[in-house]
Amino acid sequence: MTHRHASSTVAWTGPFAAFWVSQALSLSGSQLVSFALIWHLARMTDSAAVLATAALAGLLPQVILGPAAGAIVDRGNRRLILIVTDTGIAAATMILAALFLAGIAQPWHIYTLMFLRAVGGGFHGPAMLSSTALMVPDRHLTRIQGWNQAMEGALNIAAAPIAALLLGMFPVAGILCIDILTAVAAVGILLRVRIPRPERTAAAAQSPSFLMTTLRDVSKGADYVWRWTGLCAVLAMGVCFNALLQPALMMLPILVRRSLDGTALTLGGIQAAFGIGIVAGGASLGVWGGSRRRIWTVILGLAGLGASLLGAGLHPAGNAIWIAVCLFGCGAMMAVIHGALFAIIQSRVVADMQGRVLALTMSAVGVAVPLGLSIAGPLADRLGPEIWFAAAGIACLSMAAAAVASPLVRRMEDTALSVNP
Repeated sequence: MTHRHASSTVAWTGPFAAFWVSQALSLSGSQLVSFALIWHLARMTDSAAVLATAALAGLLPQVILGPAAGAIVDRGNRRLILIVTDTGIAAATMILAALFLAGIAQPWHIYTLMFLRAVGGGFHGPAMLSSTALMVPDRHLTRIQGWNQAMEGALNIAAAPIAALLLGMFPVAGILCIDILTAVAAVGILLRVRIPRPERTAAAAQSPSFLMTTLRDVSKGADYVWRWTGLCAVLAMGVCFNALLQPALMMLPILVRRSLDGTALTLGGIQAAFGIGIVAGGASLGVWGGSRRRIWTVILGLAGLGASLLGAGLHPAGNAIWIAVCLFGCGAMMAVIHGALFAIIQSRVVADMQGRVLALTMSAVGVAVPLGLSIAGPLADRLGPEIWFAAAGIACLSMAAAAVASPLVRRMEDTALSVNP
């Protein structure tokens, strides 16, 4: 079953461009704040445990609350949800800025803000993605997702040096104020943008109590995903993919220090190559538009990612350029995979089910990160980080081969049409 897109509207590009700019502003402020707060914690405590706690505070709310947030997005006004989350996060950031200005900010205050930002992000992500599907014609979704990936990659590249430069000029409270200003600008633009509201099915329009409605909608979303067996198979691969890839990326500093005898500049160059890869992959997908069957674009990206990870694991001793090239490939292929997969969901899931499906997807792959870290850390300490990179590469190549051999995966775009909400 497909949903109605904005393809009937000729002038969709202007409203979507304004919407896209508003989200770019919102995300740019968030990136600056994340770097500034993590750097402040590292400088203040010099504790890996503190940084791990901060990472969990920013991850767990989206994983745990994601399905319920998706159900609320499906029932609610997407534009209003985006405005409320941006405004709420800005208000919490303002309180933390006041604590910094008063000189009484403590790590637990920062954890609290990261937790609240993650809660807001749990609503913001599904609302943004499902709004895109309502504003953009189906044939352009893959290209738009490519440009979205390119934007996120560009922000990843720019945020760290810009935030570092700003921290040399302003205190942490100043960076927080910049984030507040970007949120205000984003909300101001959203107030002038119309986001279409999807038609509700008869069952979805019935409204018992809020709690019962949310639980019922989450259950329906989970049932929708479960019955779309092709998506379940891809999600299983996504869980494995995230469990392998994210720990590998987090072990880059160890790889640089142990295997390359590198400096912070070496690490920064390799991380920049990864971010440039995301931009290049997203831009390429934006220009190309992907294959007619988008799942083949996902499979191609998975195979390319596997080759890049394997190359990093088998790097010539001391060759930082080799690893930078491999990480460039990882970034490019990640952008291709994410862009094409989100386009499949946006084009095949009924409009009033999209928030739940997207949220369940992100929650499922998010759960994999702490699981992967619990295995990767001890293994890398014992055998070296190269082992994890190589194992991740072999696993991704194996999953790509399995996807090619599986009719369930190859035909997932067709089987979605027979799924009823």
